[in-house]
Amino acid sequence: MILKPVVFTLHARAKIAERRIEAGWIETAVRNPEWVQPEPRDANAERRFGSVAAFGGRILRVVCVETASEIRIVTATFDRGPGDHDRYDLRPRSRRRLFLRRARSDRPYGRGWAIYL
Repeated sequence: MILKPVVFTLHARAKIAERRIEAGWIETAVRNPEWVQPEPRDANAERRFGSVAAFGGRILRVVCVETASEIRIVTATFDRGPGDHDRYDLRPRSRRRLFLRRARSDRPYGRGWAIYL
């Protein structure tokens, strides 16, 4: 069986360099995903997920478009996982809470409510 080549878009190359994601991790997640979801913004693309043991078991989400001749990587990022967000959140439990605070009027974004972590 001949494997399709994995091709990275310019956006994908920039993001994986910025996020320090290795190309081997992406190729493993694309060729042997643990689960697959459709991409909500693009009917031709899909999200493929795989855990990366070398990165503490974090879940890698890869958005790709598979054609007859290639697998094109659109972007890749570490994800929290489907539904179980607390499991993949590495911050201490006390820092996970979001709270609303009245924004000060001297801030550049003006008045209103803001979400703080």
